[in-house]
Amino acid sequence: MRSRAKNLQRTAQQYMKDHHGECPRVEDLGDANARTDAWGRAFSMKCPSEHSAIDLVSLGPDGLEGTTDDVTSWDK
Repeated sequence: MRSRAKNLQRTAQQYMKDHHGECPRVEDLGDANARTDAWGRAFSMKCPSEHSAIDLVSLGPDGLEGTTDDVTSWDK
């Protein structure tokens, strides 16, 4: 799941390069499968962000923000 977040993050960073620094919307980044997590929900994206150029979050299996099962693009 983290690799999917990192792939989408790279796509978002490329979008920013191609669009003069403009922050993309999740809908701007490839097909629906690439934009959703393993539970079928769209990744949450923050740009500008706190951890990198773009932060992506999956709410994990419970679907709740800020819980221990969240998957982020910045954690290892």
